[in-house]
Order: sequence, then structure tokens, then C-alpha cells
Amino acid sequence: MKKMEQWHRHLVVYRHTRQWRRGRLTTPTRAHLTTVAETLTNRTRQRMKNLPAPIQSTASH
Repeated sequence: MKKMEQWHRHLVVYRHTRQWRRGRLTTPTRAHLTTVAETLTNRTRQRMKNLPAPIQSTASH
């Protein structure tokens, strides 16, 4: 389920950027930009959360 959500989000963002580059959309609203930034930061945060676990386990051995 989570993979599908990520894929859907990717498709939506991709479509947005495509339309924006073509000039169909006006410059993206600040709200849209903030939401995108938030999703990116959240993703990186999750990655950082997921990273330390295996590193710690290998170091402890």
C-alpha cells in the first residue's frame, strides 16, 4: 500500500512539473511549494531514521 502511495505521489508531482514547464500552469503557488518541501524533508527524515539502525547493529557486533 505504501509503495502505491509513493508512486501516486510521484506521478502527481511529475504531472505538475510537466504542465508547469510547458507553461500551462502559472508559477506554482507558495503553498504548493511548501507542501513539496515538506514531503521532501519528511522523506529525508524517514531515511535518516531508517539509516542509523543497521549501522548501530553492525558497530555493536
